[in-house]
Parts: sequence; C-alpha cells; structure tokens
Amino acid sequence: MILITGVAGYIGSHLANYFDNKNVKYVGIDNLLYSYKTNISNKKKFYHLDLSDTKKLSYIFKKFKIKT
Repeated sequence: MILITGVAGYIGSHLANYFDNKNVKYVGIDNLLYSYKTNISNKKKFYHLDLSDTKKLSYIFKKFKIKT
C-alpha cells in the first residue's frame, strides 16, 4: 500500500488519478490547508489529517500496512 501525502493538491491528486487508472492500491492524506477536497476523485481512500497528528498517522500506517 502506498501513502500519498497532499493528495488533494495538484501533484497528489494527479498521482491518485494515475494510480486509480493503473489499479494501484493507495491511501491519501491531506490537511486541506492549501488544497481542495473537490480535487480528490476517490474519497473512499482519503483521510483529512495533518502529518503532525502522529496518533492518527500511526493508525493509518497500521490499518493499511503502508510500504511506500
């Protein structure tokens, strides 16, 4: 499983779309400070959180077994 940080931003959203088209498994996080939730095409794989929230980030790593 791949973690995309900033998934609602320009680069992150394009990377997520690419992964969706290639059937690559990923989960995306974003704090939505400088981005928009409307940029996210697959909201099932999105978590609204900041990287400084280590509790929630740890949960994401354990739940999805992030490798990359």
